[in-house]
Amino acid sequence: LNRNPINLFIDFDGTISSTDIGDTFLDEFAVREPLHSQLLKGDINVKEFWNSLVSQLIKPITSEALTSFLENISIDSGFALLIELCKKNNIGIIIVSDGL
Repeated sequence: LNRNPINLFIDFDGTISSTDIGDTFLDEFAVREPLHSQLLKGDINVKEFWNSLVSQLIKPITSEALTSFLENISIDSGFALLIELCKKNNIGIIIVSDGL
């Protein structure tokens, strides 16, 4: 944790990045349904959801495929300005995620 008197906690997916990278990844490499609906209804938990998805990937995740995927994720155009503003004002930035 940053020892600055003020820290800004900011989510990555859909905040720093323009999209939810996990959802975009699944759209590219897996079939979410019916697992996603089961997760939303509470029939399965998050761990079961991810384990099932990984076991059912529809295309291989090679270094090249992953690099290409990540190169197409855009970062919000205002994020660099936010970092600059925080540095100038001694505000720490802590990027958070749901951990998946």
